[in-house]
Amino acid sequence: MARRLAIAVLLLATLGGCGGAPFVTATPSFARFSADDVMRGFKGAGLRVDGPQPLASGALGADAPRYAEAKSFAAGTPGSTTAATLFTFNSAAELTAMEAFLRQKYAKKNRMLVHRNVLLVFSTAGMEETGMYDPVLLGLR
Repeated sequence: MARRLAIAVLLLATLGGCGGAPFVTATPSFARFSADDVMRGFKGAGLRVDGPQPLASGALGADAPRYAEAKSFAAGTPGSTTAATLFTFNSAAELTAMEAFLRQKYAKKNRMLVHRNVLLVFSTAGMEETGMYDPVLLGLR
C-alpha cells in the first residue's frame, strides 16, 4: 500500500509539473534589442546620436502600426540636418507592418534599415550621411 501511495505521489508531482501556467518572460523573445542598446552601440562606434528623445505619441498618425519603442535623434556628420528614428518591436508582424506603413507614407524620401527587432529610419534617401550606421546596427549580436 505504501508503495502504491509513493508511486501515486510521484506520478502526480510529475504530471503537475507538465501543466499549469506557461513560462512567461518579461521581454518577448523577438525583442532582442532596446532603443538604448542600439544607441549605445552607435555612440560606442563614435557615431552621432545627438538629442535622443522619445517619438511623441501620435506623431505618425492614428493609423500607425504598434511599436515597442521609438526614439528620434540627430544623425550623420556633425552639422548635418539628418534626423533618424529608431523603432523597436515585440514581433516580426509589427515590424513588417511599420516598414510597409512608412514606405507608403514617405515613399522614397527616407532610408530604412532593419536588423532583428529594430527598424532604423533616416530622413534622407542617400547613404552619404548615414551609411556608417549600417555596419554598427547589423553587427549587433
